Amino acid sequence: MRLVRVALVAMLLAFVAAPAFAAVCPKNPAIGSECTFNGWDFTLIDPVEIPLVATCRAKSEHLYVFVENSLSNAITDQRLETFLDAVENAAPNGEGGIFPQVVAEFGPPPDVFDDDPILYLVIHRIDDTTLFPVTAYFRDVDVGKTAFNEPLEGSNQHEVIFLHHENLESDERLSDFARVLVDLVHWQYDPEEEPWVRDVVGRRAALMTGLEAYKLDIPRFAQDPDFPLVGKNDGDRITLDHGASTLFGIYLFERLGDGFVSSWIYDALHGVAGFEHTLPLSGDTTHTFCDYLHDWVVKNGVNRGEYAYSTYELPRFNIPIIRRHPGQSNPTLYGYAGSWVEIDALGFDPANTLEVSYQIADTTGVRLTTVKFHAERPAELIVEELTVAAGQPSVFVFDDAGEAWTTLTLVSSRCADVAPMAYSVKTSVIEPSLDGDEDLEPEIEEEDGDFDEVEPEPEAEPEGESDPDSTLYGALRCPDIHACYLDCSSRACQQACIQNGTPRGQEDWEKYQACITGHNPDGKDCLALDNAEDRKTCIIRNCHLEEEACRVEETPTADNDDVGGSSCQATGGAGALALTFSLLAFARRRRG
Repeated sequence: MRLVRVALVAMLLAFVAAPAFAAVCPKNPAIGSECTFNGWDFTLIDPVEIPLVATCRAKSEHLYVFVENSLSNAITDQRLETFLDAVENAAPNGEGGIFPQVVAEFGPPPDVFDDDPILYLVIHRIDDTTLFPVTAYFRDVDVGKTAFNEPLEGSNQHEVIFLHHENLESDERLSDFARVLVDLVHWQYDPEEEPWVRDVVGRRAALMTGLEAYKLDIPRFAQDPDFPLVGKNDGDRITLDHGASTLFGIYLFERLGDGFVSSWIYDALHGVAGFEHTLPLSGDTTHTFCDYLHDWVVKNGVNRGEYAYSTYELPRFNIPIIRRHPGQSNPTLYGYAGSWVEIDALGFDPANTLEVSYQIADTTGVRLTTVKFHAERPAELIVEELTVAAGQPSVFVFDDAGEAWTTLTLVSSRCADVAPMAYSVKTSVIEPSLDGDEDLEPEIEEEDGDFDEVEPEPEAEPEGESDPDSTLYGALRCPDIHACYLDCSSRACQQACIQNGTPRGQEDWEKYQACITGHNPDGKDCLALDNAEDRKTCIIRNCHLEEEACRVEETPTADNDDVGGSSCQATGGAGALALTFSLLAFARRRRG
């Protein structure tokens, strides 16, 4: 008898402890009817199943719309009507509403249990405390089955989309609906698809219907552009950069069209394999995913000429710039991501040679491309792919710096599932010897031969070669410039002399260079504008740089109490004239 009681108690406890099924909402619910759905709470690391009591407030051709009872006053009938009009009838772009456009491009959503093509939409307060909160979702438990073709435990036994209640009529919330609708369609063909693919496809679908909200994520990505396209694995959760997903979707549309994106979801292979398996359907039988990834990375770092986006005005990416030579940068390259280093050669003496050293410990999946252009011809690009060695410096010599080009961008991509790795880019200058017989040794920092990440020291003024233009604005002392032009008999001597300008002058010049290339209130790269007048206006509006007067007052002498003024004016007409012409020349080149 005791054994029977123990068995009964165990069965009762097991029944009580098991997660409860929601009371399945009936088919074709009437407006005003109440149902309880199983939804998710995202405030913890893993979603927690919660009951949601909601009332049917509206019906349309494709949706039964339920609103959580606690929001009955906040979600008015007028707001629902506006939302449904965009979903069913009038998307911002294309013919018809969001739902029919998505179905026409990607196919209908699944119909697993209820034999009803109409979806259930549950509008509720989605609780999420993460940095990028969940605003819409569907649950695979609602559309999945057991091995015996039965509903999974906790299933609502309907195809349900859950949508956050705030800003219901906004482009942002309508975009969320379009994205999750495509995600639901995608699920039936590849339920194990990788999250980054689902994110790219869903966000592209929203843009396809004319919803622009997701483009607002791109500037955030531009500030941290080395984030992997496939996301970062943070324990049990994959963290994606939605700006990267959105931008890659725009890139795919411009390269392959929306037809490729819609075909991609039908492929049962996951991730990169599915991408490459779909490529032949677009007519491309020669390229790989890695080719497209690298091309996308080049486009993001350059965004001019043949590499400019045609349907989106890309904000300038946050890219390290080496402005003085010798110089150094130590970025990090992630797997399935890009990295860039820009080298400024504006004012570089064409008589010298610029040497660039690139070093990374492991070259698995690494590709390197250089893109060069001249400030006066920003749309004319010189593009070359280079080969790099593993674990040792790869040295590239450029004898046309400052003449054929003034900006060089080193574009690195890594198409491999590997850990992030730092790499080093260093510049040095090779000067011709005075007798013209042979070049001097390049000026570069010495190393111990090991691959050590060396942090640059921007405060230290390098001796020898540096950017000869970098001290022409700001706190240069007039007598110093005067002496450079009067005491030196050659251009090389004059440049070496000018390089000893004050640190404040160097700093002012660097700020000015950064401003005119995009770090300004307009967020525009003034030099990238096609029209010379537009470039000039952009620079004047954003980057006015106060030039200190080339004047040093001297103490009047006893012989002539009225004599005073500049030492340049007194003894250096030629020097002052040379300085004036230099300033005008460089200002003209900057304003193009």
